[in-house]
Order: sequence, then structure tokens, then C-alpha cells
Amino acid sequence: MVDVGLREFISASHWHWQVAECVQSLDLHVGEAPSVTHGTPGAAPAVQAIQARWPRGAAVVGTGVPTATAALCWEATGAAALRRFRCVQRLVMAARPWRTQDWPLPKRTKAGPDTEKMCRDLREAGFELMAMRVASYHCEISASKWLAFLAELRHWSAEELEHFRQKLGEEAEGVEKYLHFDDRLLLLVAVPSTWSCTCSRRAKRPRLTAPLTPVLPWRLALEGFWAPLCPLSAAEAAEALEKLDQHAQQVVGPSATAEELVGEQRFKLHLLYPWAAQLVCHPVILEAVKQALGTPNLLVWFSEVNAKGPRSSCHAAPHQDGIFASLAPNDAVITVWLAFTDAFAEMGGLFFHRGSHLGGPLPHRVDGEAENLIGFRVDGADVMSDEAVPVELKAGEASLHTFRTLHWSGPNLTPSRRVGLAVRYVRSDVARSRPLRRRESAMVACGHYDPTVGAFDVEIPPVHPLGCMEVAQHSDALARERENYWADEVA
Repeated sequence: MVDVGLREFISASHWHWQVAECVQSLDLHVGEAPSVTHGTPGAAPAVQAIQARWPRGAAVVGTGVPTATAALCWEATGAAALRRFRCVQRLVMAARPWRTQDWPLPKRTKAGPDTEKMCRDLREAGFELMAMRVASYHCEISASKWLAFLAELRHWSAEELEHFRQKLGEEAEGVEKYLHFDDRLLLLVAVPSTWSCTCSRRAKRPRLTAPLTPVLPWRLALEGFWAPLCPLSAAEAAEALEKLDQHAQQVVGPSATAEELVGEQRFKLHLLYPWAAQLVCHPVILEAVKQALGTPNLLVWFSEVNAKGPRSSCHAAPHQDGIFASLAPNDAVITVWLAFTDAFAEMGGLFFHRGSHLGGPLPHRVDGEAENLIGFRVDGADVMSDEAVPVELKAGEASLHTFRTLHWSGPNLTPSRRVGLAVRYVRSDVARSRPLRRRESAMVACGHYDPTVGAFDVEIPPVHPLGCMEVAQHSDALARERENYWADEVA
């Protein structure tokens, strides 16, 4: 299957994952100015994406004899074609062998590359195979997009595709059917045999490391989280915390602090206060989210205050944000966690399970433990592994994570406060995965949004702090979500 055809139908996060897997296999390092070639037309989009985001550029020299240090071939056919790349230091072949896929198809096909033949072609072309691995990404794609993609492949007749459409089943009224499956990418890493004795045999996949701003969407797609982003100074974070405490004094009592906010007092403050609306629309945050989601059109779907007082035993059990949300595709959503105070591990800071988003939604169960702030938890996941990463933030810093990334936070073991704001951003074209009792609302963060086409009514940014119109809109927005939330069941 040619990669360039798939790009038009998959999510931005899915595409970023594919490019990032190729970057890692090419063993490119940020700060270098590598020369990269694409060996086949199918590889060109990935190389162009590398070129667009690399700090000092990457040369794309076409499909002729390369002068590059690294080459990316997409489903190259035959040893003769591969011999042109014997002058490169590293050759990566990327493919999607049909036998490794669990794609929903009208019928199985033998079209596409064969792994054994690819390895044989490499040897005959004078290459030594250094590493071979299969990377996987859990897809959620609408049935209409998937059928359009299958039609582009032209492996099946119109009658076969229509029969397959009927087999997929009827859609619920007003809600498009979404398909779930794993996309598997085979990556073969090889070097010319004459180099194999002296080259570095790096079979272990490298990590993308700082400075990472040019490749934020790649790391986010690979690992499921990103930090730190630095939207606020320490002084600006302290000012935001003071305003949050003032909100607590308004709705709880004269001496209250953010830690005493409960229930809906913590939610969607960006509809009540201009200062909160300005925070969720901070240009540094929006630029990062636009890169991650691959669109200039963003909505703020939800925000909530996360606060733990000194020596608080409250915690958030391991969970994925998207388990109750009914948003589709769920990789069209990003959570930003903005720290108003320092948020280190011992203060109840966030932990992320690296790569947990690649496997899709996990089963969750209700958790009645009083100190669990979220009321549910993932069922049976082993979070104490090498892939559990603490993300420690200073006041004013932020982290990003996907809607499918497994994460949690412990109790605050220190005498200091730990306060932050979690904001959930969605692409303007995000849909609902099932019928809802009430149509929800969201605020336009940037770009264009048409509510007659989109899934949400439009929320108006606040003008007056706790004004009558602001309070009414806030109450209405939460009433809609409350009705839909309690209609959900834990997967």
C-alpha cells in the first residue's frame, strides 16, 4: 500500500506517529543537518515532513542516485532498485505487509510487500540487515473515510465495497460509525555490507531528545506526552493562582483557597472569568496544540482546576481522559496541564505511561475510594514499569498529553500547595462516537468553526467576571455535560 494515499484519510496524530517512527529508524538527531533522500514516491511525504520540521533543514534529492547520509524507501521493489542506495550510510525500508494487518477489509488480499522478499532483496543488493521491528498505532476512523480510502486502493469492485458497507452495520441516528483497528508499520534498518564492520549497530530504538520544539508532534505521537512547555513566567503563574483563590472566596467563603473548590466549582472557569479565558487561549499553548493536532481550528471543550493542599492524601488513579468523553476520533483531543505552582512528583505531580496511547482505550472500572479525585481507574494495568515517567513542572510550565495516554498522580507529601489547570482542546471537526442526550457546547480557541456542521454549540468568551450572562452560560454548559456524563458507562 502506498503511504501517500493513506495520508489523506488518517488523523494528524496518526501521520505524526508514522513520520516519527521513520525518523527514529533513520537515526537522525536534532541539531544535525542530515541529508535525507526518499527512495520511492511513497516515501516522499515522510521525507518532506522531516524537511519541514528539521531545525536546519533536510535535503530531499529525489529518486535518483542519492547523495544523502540516510535514505527512506517505501515498499521498494527488487534488489536492482536498492543497489542505487549503497552509498548511503543507513537505509530504512518502511512497509505495511498485508499479512501483519488487522484492517477491516471486504476480503483479504495478497497485494503489498512480503517481509521475506524485502529481506532477501536487501541481501542481494549488498546490504546487511541491522534491525527489524513492527510498530503499531491504534486507529479510530469513520466508516465513510475508510470506505473512501479502500476505493482509492482499487483492489475491490464497487459491488464488493457496497456489500462491505452493509456488513459494517447501520449508523446510529446523527452519529457516524467509527472503526477501531491497529495499523502496523514494518521497519527494516540496513547498512551497506562494506560498512557493517565499522558502523554503529544501534538496534535499540533511540529516543527523540531535547531541544524538541521542532518535533513536538512527533514525540507526542510516539510517547503520548510532552513537557515542558513554558507559556507563563513564575510571576504570571502566581497571579493566576491569586485569581483562582479569589474565585474560591467568591463561591466557597471569605478565606477559601483553590484546594477547597468542589464539584462544578472547579469546571469551565474560562466561561466565568476573562483572565481564565485568556489563559486557555494563550498563544504559546495554542501553537503547541495546533502542531499536535495538525489544524489551526481549535475548540476548548473543557477545563478543570486540579488542586492538592499541603500533605493532602488525595490522588488521581491511573486513567485515560477519553474514557467517558464520547469524542471521535479520540486522537483529535489534547489535554494541557498548566501549573500554577510547582508540581513535582512528591507534590502529587503527574506520571505518564510512555507509549500507552498506541494501544487504544483500556478497560476502566468505578473506584469508590474517597481519596481518588476522579472516581474511576483503569482496570488491571501495571503502571509500575520502566515506561512510567514522572513529569515535573515548575510554576508557569505545562505538559501536553493525548486523550489515550495512561496517567496518574499521587498524594502531596510536602508542606506546599500543588495547583494547576487541565484544559482539553479538540479539533473543530471532532465528532461524537454515540448519540447524546444533549448537544454540548465549546468555546472557539482559534481559527474557524461552523456550529451548523460541527458537534458543538458555540460558547461566548466572558466579558464580565461572574456576570449574569457568564454565570447563565456556565450553568447551561455544565448542565448539558452533566446529563451526558451520567449517561455514560465505564468501558
